[in-house]
Amino acid sequence: MPRYFIESVCFFWLPSILMYAYVSRLMTRFKLEAFYINFLIWCLITFVFEYTCLSLDIWNFSEKLYPLIGINIFGVPLEEFLFWFGAAVFFPLLYLVFDEADMKLFGRKRNKRASVWICKGEIRHARRLRGLD
Repeated sequence: MPRYFIESVCFFWLPSILMYAYVSRLMTRFKLEAFYINFLIWCLITFVFEYTCLSLDIWNFSEKLYPLIGINIFGVPLEEFLFWFGAAVFFPLLYLVFDEADMKLFGRKRNKRASVWICKGEIRHARRLRGLD
């Protein structure tokens, strides 16, 4: 039985699908874009990390301990990418769910004025760095 595959799907992908279904309808376009950019960055980092650790022989895959499905991507089992990419989706979504729960359960309100001020401050700072101000 492909235990590693089942664990990755059950612990990362199924909860991620449920969290995304809940959070996506509440997110602004800006947060959705930030989520996707974050996901792509983490996927790139984990892809490089995975192949670095394999080339340095830090870890390997044993069929005796974990039976695998048998599908490989550039010599790495599919289950490994399900694990890493699943974590890259799961943890940002978990943050967003907790953020939303914090507002609903504990009455915390978004400070729109502060976020606008921060954005304007960042824009002013970026303009200053570019020599536009």
